[in-house]
Amino acid sequence: MDPRLTPEVKSVLTIEAALEAHSGFGGTAPHRVAEQLARLRAHLDQVKSWTGDYQGLRVTPRDQA
Repeated sequence: MDPRLTPEVKSVLTIEAALEAHSGFGGTAPHRVAEQLARLRAHLDQVKSWTGDYQGLRVTPRDQA
């Protein structure tokens, strides 16, 4: 390893710090992931309400058409 990576520098080079550093829209910071999950849940609620009454494809036999 590079000798410039002192214990002080290594102490801030963590997975948590790397995730938190990506705090832009769609980033990996925990608060951004929470926002993304909230948007996904809201979208799923919309899709579920839209598809809630769907009962599948209805096929009529040819002789009954």
